[in-house]
Amino acid sequence: MRTPATVIVYHAIGMGPPGADWDSLFVSPESFAWQMAYLERRRRVVSLAQVVDGLPDGGRPAVAITFDDGFRSWLTEVAPLFRRLGVRGTFYVCPGLFGKTHWNVTGEPGRLLDEDDAGALAEAGMELGAHSQTHADLRLLDGRELAYELSESKAAVERITGRPCRTLAYPYGNRDQRVVEAAAEAGYELAFAWLLAKPMVASVIAGASTPEQVEDNVRAATAWTLSANDLSEVDRITASPASG
Repeated sequence: MRTPATVIVYHAIGMGPPGADWDSLFVSPESFAWQMAYLERRRRVVSLAQVVDGLPDGGRPAVAITFDDGFRSWLTEVAPLFRRLGVRGTFYVCPGLFGKTHWNVTGEPGRLLDEDDAGALAEAGMELGAHSQTHADLRLLDGRELAYELSESKAAVERITGRPCRTLAYPYGNRDQRVVEAAAEAGYELAFAWLLAKPMVASVIAGASTPEQVEDNVRAATAWTLSANDLSEVDRITASPASG
């Protein structure tokens, strides 16, 4: 039995556009910094490559930090902090949207990475994963479109990093059996859905205002995490529950 890891997902790190409630997508840099520092002290922060390969038994409980949608704030806010802490995150990108603006966020806060930015993340030691090519709801696509979304995004990540793209985050967390089978056929080893189907333990890490709340949230969800023995799909705790 391999040691399981709790997997947490964020979206943008920064302040959302004024005049709207962007709590579902944005975590302030200050909140994010103390959350990460706290987890780094109390947990063993691991990469998803380590999860796929199998974590050794023993030591502090493992936690992996992931990010969805391709926000450029990852490069300016997250990568420098992770370098200081000596930890790695996994960043899920949609290569077909490089250089564009997030579909739900206007202006500079919604700015997405371009291909050079994604390469800079990889050069900084971060992991990249695929979040489909254009953030489509994969369940609604025909077979050719589905294969394109999965294979093109995987190939783009591999071209940028020079390494295999082993993991996928389903857009919106949506999948059905056909999508799961297509992801396996495309060569992904691990794919991520959402924990929201289990709302009693869905952990809103971003809303935690004390270290104790972060600890309680992570501990509450640990029972639902899966080990890498099941390389089909793993549920994530979400720090931004309204969107995928």
